[in-house]
Amino acid sequence: MRHAANLATSERLQKVYAVLQDGQWHTTFEIMQKTDLVSVGSSISELRAPINGFKIKCECISKGRFQYRLIQESWPPQDFLTPFFRLEAEPKNIQSRLQSQPVQEGLF
Repeated sequence: MRHAANLATSERLQKVYAVLQDGQWHTTFEIMQKTDLVSVGSSISELRAPINGFKIKCECISKGRFQYRLIQESWPPQDFLTPFFRLEAEPKNIQSRLQSQPVQEGLF
């Protein structure tokens, strides 16, 4: 896949992940109903992409009908929706930002 959304920032992928996280089989139609999305196959591909790293099994249950199951959860951690870092109240301009953040000596 050339481009894939990141689960931590994609509401669309979060919806699909929420359905699959129980580790049970879910049909394309069931995922569509639960998420209000029609691009289930694309979302599954994006969840499998290296940026997200999920292993999702696909099984053809009849002609043109598929079901999916999350088989390994290596990423993200349980709190994947928590930002990696939080900014306190952001200063309005660069001058106040520089004054509010002391320079650390010896970094270079």
